[in-house]
Amino acid sequence: MSGGVGSQIWQPANYGKDSIIILGAWTLWRHRNDCVFNGTSPNIATTLIMAGDEKCMLSLAGAKALTALPIHSGVAGG
Repeated sequence: MSGGVGSQIWQPANYGKDSIIILGAWTLWRHRNDCVFNGTSPNIATTLIMAGDEKCMLSLAGAKALTALPIHSGVAGG
């Protein structure tokens, strides 16, 4: 099945796209849970900081596709 449609779907260029979708969904889910269970107010700035922190942690864990994404961590040096 070399060169077929299936071989084009999982190219290395798609890993970053898949990762950003999963990271976005995970971050929104975490922020939603924080709002529902801890009573915090919805805040886009907080959500973006959480996404940057998650990206930093995942990159440190070896997620190479995330290093090129333009999301910055809320922590110094991230």
